[in-house]
Parts: sequence; structure tokens; C-alpha cells
Amino acid sequence: MSTRPPDDCFDLFVSYAHLDDAQGWVTALVAQIEGEHARFTPTPLRVFFDRDAIRSMDDWELRILKGIRESKLMVAVLSPNYFASDYCRREWAAYVERELAEALPGEGIAPIYVVTHPAFDGSGGPQLDEWLKNLQRRQFLDIRPWWQEGPRALERLDVARRLETLEHHLNDRLERLRQRQASRSTVPEHNRNFVGRRDELQKLRTKLVGGQVGAITAVQGIGGIGKSALAFEYAHAYVDDYAGGRFLVSATGLNDLRAAFAKLAPELEIQFDEREQLDLETQWSRLRRALEGRGRALVVLDNVDDARLLAARQLAQYLPDRQRVHVLATTRLDAERLPGVACLPLDQLKDEEGLALLEKYRRFASEEEWKAALAIVRRLGGHALALELVAVYLWQNPEISYVGYRQRLEGEGLGALNLAAGDPSVELARHPEKFLGRLLEPTLAELAAAELRVVEYAALAPPDSVPLPWLKDLASGDFPELTAPVQPGYPDPWKGLVRRLQGLRLLTASDDARLGRMHRLVQDVVRARLGEGECQVRESRLVDYAYDCSERLAARWGQRDLAWELAPLRDMAYRLIDGGERRGWVQAENIATGLLHTGRLLDVGELRRRSHQLLARR
Repeated sequence: MSTRPPDDCFDLFVSYAHLDDAQGWVTALVAQIEGEHARFTPTPLRVFFDRDAIRSMDDWELRILKGIRESKLMVAVLSPNYFASDYCRREWAAYVERELAEALPGEGIAPIYVVTHPAFDGSGGPQLDEWLKNLQRRQFLDIRPWWQEGPRALERLDVARRLETLEHHLNDRLERLRQRQASRSTVPEHNRNFVGRRDELQKLRTKLVGGQVGAITAVQGIGGIGKSALAFEYAHAYVDDYAGGRFLVSATGLNDLRAAFAKLAPELEIQFDEREQLDLETQWSRLRRALEGRGRALVVLDNVDDARLLAARQLAQYLPDRQRVHVLATTRLDAERLPGVACLPLDQLKDEEGLALLEKYRRFASEEEWKAALAIVRRLGGHALALELVAVYLWQNPEISYVGYRQRLEGEGLGALNLAAGDPSVELARHPEKFLGRLLEPTLAELAAAELRVVEYAALAPPDSVPLPWLKDLASGDFPELTAPVQPGYPDPWKGLVRRLQGLRLLTASDDARLGRMHRLVQDVVRARLGEGECQVRESRLVDYAYDCSERLAARWGQRDLAWELAPLRDMAYRLIDGGERRGWVQAENIATGLLHTGRLLDVGELRRRSHQLLARR
């Protein structure tokens, strides 16, 4: 069997543990799959099947990873040996990313279950991690009952029928891949540097077709978080459903849905005469007929910045047939301003996704480099654009280590990113704007004065435990309406303000309604916008307020519902102690009893350790 076809492209990559082929089981299995394929088509199945059991990391990178990148589908032979192999895990992870390139999200791997693995089988073993969960969600071929018989089991009629079903599935997916070239698209092609977001892609799919066919959906979040990238990947990943085409419309500055759709006229080969050019209604009628007559189509309205474009009246009048045209928007607008739209809030990349993005540009040469890269991902709060900016910068400057850049980022914060953005050698593939301050400015500029003041105080609070009642009290000094009694039948201005900031993703909710979170880069941008002098004034007020809260908590501990304040007080105490302020030690002592009573012994120990170091310096 040849492992390299003439055109250097494969239909199938076989991922397996070499220990499972000791009796030639996997070799015979692959031969059987090839034989089944030959029964249905004269075109041979091109298979990458690596029989070399001795591998090095360089070998894996140069040969195996190349095979994965050139293969359309994967067969994974599941067993305890498979799940114990680091190489098999790497093959799975590499191909999961490859699935998006092939527009087969969740469908490109065909697992064959040969030997029971307790965790995968749900009958015990360790907690399922993402690797096992991902494969468990897929439809798999179970041939465990016949594995002990050896390769001769493949001669059994019942096994042959199961393999025939598998071959039908593989052939169907290969045929779909061949047919996809017919789907017209003006949406950017698959971005090879796109990572993760599999859960978000599935949620988008559910919102658009799962129970509410053709519902208009918006990806919503702060600038640079990856809204457009996700929309483009959705258009690529689910091309099967859009035989009528996938079309991109820049919605910046538009407030009439008819005008947005009118931009599609050239792509739909429609020309308007002089009379039609003056009549949006007539243009819309022609465009609607053309869109609805093509098979299901996808229209991506990118960067909607005027809520009137997606107002309920416009959606009712000017959306095409919802079963024939799906509309996907990206926006920074508050979700509350889009009442007729199913919004998907988009937040930070997971740690593993951020690491994968960095590693696409440069591998981690050591454990120390990996840890530094993880610290960079966390300091940047998983912000997609910021991580890509750092990745490209380090790629262009190979002499700078991840360890070195982490130290620089911790010292300079947003300044380090701005210097990278200003480097002319750093060019991002899909985003023309590299400066985060400019990306976030439109959102910050549209805030009302009271909203902006709350955001400014939040930017000085601990990012993972922003105490909303503190912000209310601090901002009410300048905006007393925030604490004014609420009249019956009137909305609460404070709750409305918090909902608006959360809708804009400037704040995100936590399990406790009194605590929120703020992206670290948003904090950096807001502080830079505020200026050093104003930052010092506001931070001094926040520190004084937190200290008073710690004294009140120490005096009242034992009363109900006080524990929620421990997290922000602890984080503020850490900040004060690390900044060399003696008051931080006093604040730590004020909350020590509360921390002990709520089981946070490690926090007490760490606060006292740092306090002793502080006092020893005096």
C-alpha cells in the first residue's frame, strides 16, 4: 500500500497507537476500508498510514503533521493505548483545527472503537478531558466484541457490514468536499491562524438553524475580540448549508436594511436602471427575489454600528424568507438595543486556545517558555487581536523569548502592545487596525457621563472581582441620581447602567450579581485614556473606600451576607502590599477572620507572608 499519492494530497489520515497493530489488526483494517471504497468508486482512496513506530518530535513535525494538513478526513482507532499516546493526542488536536479548514466541524474524524477505555465508555476512570469529550460526541464504529479474534474477524459478515456503513459515511463526506467549490462566496477564506472557538461556532449554528430557522443572529463584543473572524469561520465551516452563496456586506454607517442588501447587486449580477437607482424599495424587491431563488444563502453584515439597521420594524419588513436566507451580523452595540436579534456575546479565548494561537507562530522551546506564554495569554485576557499582535511581533523578532516579553508586558502593559503595533514589520492578516485604544474608542466615546465614570472606577478595581456597589457609591458623588430612591413604576437607573455596560461587554457578570469582571486590556485602555493624574485621584478614592469597607467588615463579621466583599478586599490588599503600602497589611488583618471562616486558608497565609516581607523592609 502506498502512503504517498502522486499529487501529495490524502483523503484519509489513520491515527492509531502502534501497540494496537502488533498482530497486524490496524493494517488489515485499513486494507479493508480501501477495499470497501473500491467497491463503490474506481477512484482509489488515498490514505496516509504511518507504520513507523519510532518517532521523534522533529519527525512528527516534518512528516506526520504534514500528512494531517494534507488529509481531508481522519480515522482514529480508539483504545487505552491510543489515549495513552502523546503523539495520538497531538494528531487529534492538529486535525480538529484542520476540520475547520475542510469545513467539516465535528464531522471530519471517524472513530473506530476497538478496546474499552473506562473514561471514554462512561464506566469509570478519570474525569473526561476535552480530547475524550470531543471524540465521545462523535458517532463511532464499535468493533470491540471482535478485537480479540485478530484480523480474521474482518472476514465476518457482521463486521463487514459495519465497515461498509463507515465507508458510506467517508465517501459521503468526500463527495461533499468535492461539491463545495460551487458555493459562491465573498466572505474571506478560512484563516489558517484561526484557533478554537468550537463551542461558539456550535452556538452560532444552533441560533441560526436550531429551532429558529433563519433567525437573524449577531456576534457581539468589544473591539478586537474576534467577532468578524468568528463570523467568517462560520461561513466557511458550514458551507454545505449555503449552496446559494455566502456574502459579506460592510454595514459600517448603514441604518437601512434595504441599503445593506443593495450592496449585493454586483454579486447577484443585478443592474439597476436610472429609475431603480433612486428607489430603494424597488431595488430591495429585485434583490429579495434573487436571493430567495438561489438556494439557502448566508449574508454577513459586518460591523453594524447603528441599531436602526436591525430595528424590529426593519427586520419585519426587509428580511428575506427566513428559511432561504440566514443573516449573521457582527456588532459592538449593546445587546439591549437589538431586541429582535439573537445575540451571541463573544469574550476571551480560553487559555489553551490562546496558547495554540501563539504556537502557530513559534513553538515553545522549553517548559519555562510555555509557562511564560501562558502568563502572556492571561495578562492579555485571551484577547484575540492582542495575542495575534504579540505572536507576529515575536515571530518577526526571534531573539525575543516568551520569558523576556512576559517581563516586558508586566512592566509596560499597554505600552508594550502599542510599540509592537507601531512596528512596521508587524502586519496582521485580517485586521487593519492594530492599536487597541483606537478599536475601543468608539465604544467608550458613546457612553453617557455617568456610565464613563463607572467604567473609569472599574478600570482601577481588581479585574476578576469588580465590586459593583463600590462603583455605585463612588460614582454617585458626581452623579447622585445613581443612588436616588426609585419611584414605583420607574426603572432603576443603576441597574439600567449596569445592564448597558454588560451589554457592551465592558463589564461581564459573575456568579454573584454584586461582582463583575473587566477585561484587563479594557482596563489598560481606560486608564491610558484617563491620564496619570486623574488615575491617581480616582485610585486614591477607591483605596480609601476599600479600606473603610475592610474595617466595617471586621467590625460586623458574623452578620449575614458579608462574604461577597472578601474577594475584592483581598485583591486590593495584595495590590497595596505589593506596592509597599503599610495600610495593605492592616486591610489584610481586617479581613483575615472572614477569610478563615470561609475556608480561604491559602489566601490568609499568602497575605501574611507578603505582609511580613513588607514589614521587614521598614
